[in-house]
Amino acid sequence: MTPHGLLGPREGDGGFSALEVVILVPVICALFGLIIFGGRRQAALNDVGAAAQTGARTISVARDPEAAVVTAQADAAATLDLGSVRCASWHFVAAIGPDDVTVTIDCHVQVADLTTLLPVPGNVTLTGTATEVLDTFRERP
Repeated sequence: MTPHGLLGPREGDGGFSALEVVILVPVICALFGLIIFGGRRQAALNDVGAAAQTGARTISVARDPEAAVVTAQADAAATLDLGSVRCASWHFVAAIGPDDVTVTIDCHVQVADLTTLLPVPGNVTLTGTATEVLDTFRERP
């Protein structure tokens, strides 16, 4: 028996590591891209939810909830401007009931803004909804 095993020393194995790197680097980059996309998407969802919460709270404490919708929309827009998401367009809906108010915000975001690494085409719609109880102890007109 030889000191290197039954077949002798192996020669010519050096070329496979370069091939492995060529195959693994794009896979690892794609995986990191998906992780970044998921994290930025969740942060954007949190921002849209915070904007909906701000709008609902503005309406719930107002003396006249119907008149406060415009102010609530401006407050929600200010909250979105401070957040990590940049809405290409957004839609604000306030449903005012006898006891509570529900605000829904649909924010259309370009996917390229969420990936940051690759210029991926397309849009995604992020929705945030919040419900607040109307302040019944506040004097109403």
